[in-house]
Amino acid sequence: MQGLCWDAAGSWSCSLTADVRSRFTCYSPKQPAGERFVNCTRNTVQRETEISTPGSGRADFSGGETPAGLRRPTRFTWTKEKSRSVTEIVPPDMEAWVEVETAQEHGSTTFTVTDGQGRAQTLTGQFDEPAPTGQDRPYQRSGPMTQTELQACSSPQPS
Repeated sequence: MQGLCWDAAGSWSCSLTADVRSRFTCYSPKQPAGERFVNCTRNTVQRETEISTPGSGRADFSGGETPAGLRRPTRFTWTKEKSRSVTEIVPPDMEAWVEVETAQEHGSTTFTVTDGQGRAQTLTGQFDEPAPTGQDRPYQRSGPMTQTELQACSSPQPS
């Protein structure tokens, strides 16, 4: 996996492989995903929408061996983004949105960190990342429109 290694002097590009010893999955608090949809019609609207949940991972190193001449990272960071399609059912005169609890994975592992010149070091530590195998939990929310949205719905629409 590609990412950034960090130490007191700054960051540099590196890659990481992990030999995971233990892990557990949990869920982050709900966060809005995608845009709000306002249904100005008198009918229920069913629509497909694509939602993306960006995430970032982090590993903190606590032990291991660093060969002479190599910078010893204390942290490794990376990003991942997951996308999926959800079906929203929006009642008449309501607005709707999607919130997502993202699956997170925590654990301890042995990491092999390789720098841009192919030099490797083995470190131990903890990680926290978007779960590669866990499913995020999407929730559809809906509620009454604001006065501004109601006025926009009642104004003449372009044809």
